[in-house]
Amino acid sequence: MDKFGIKATLYDLIGYALPGAFFIIGLYVLTTLPLHFDVEQILKFEISKTFAVGLLFSSYLSGYFLSSFSSFIFENKLVWWVAKNIYDINTQKYDKKAQKLFGKNYADCGIRTPIAYCQKNDPVIYETAFSFLSIYGLSRNIAAAMLILLPFAIEKFYISQWIMYYGVALIFIIHNYFRFKVYYIHQIASAIMTSE
Repeated sequence: MDKFGIKATLYDLIGYALPGAFFIIGLYVLTTLPLHFDVEQILKFEISKTFAVGLLFSSYLSGYFLSSFSSFIFENKLVWWVAKNIYDINTQKYDKKAQKLFGKNYADCGIRTPIAYCQKNDPVIYETAFSFLSIYGLSRNIAAAMLILLPFAIEKFYISQWIMYYGVALIFIIHNYFRFKVYYIHQIASAIMTSE
């Protein structure tokens, strides 16, 4: 599996490949298929091994670019200022322990220090946090794909209720991203709280 020195992680599949596939398929559906298409006809479509490998590679690459775009859109200070007023992102309760371990408040440690500490000292907590990271990466990158595909969706669905469903799904995915980002932050911090 690690024959070529390349090690795939859960995040590579869930955070990059799945959102990339969602984007590619969404682009195809929104730009090529008619509004009312035959699902049975699509399910009968046969995929060759070469096409499947190409789709997987393209999905991963698309997901990687979506990740950069989604980071730019959702990880900026303005978005996080708004998110802090909606979600429980307050990390001040970890400051005392962080001061003892790292000599700074938790928020001033940066993201790498608590992650490295958690991974080294509490691998079980780290594994759970990594699962949360994968889900929030998936949600963030699908939200980015949906934002990119929004003009195509508006053009295709502009007079139908489908655009409303699209908007609701987008809001749900963005909420899911923030929810699991908060779980991730607090899960990593819990390793600090359980330290001696």
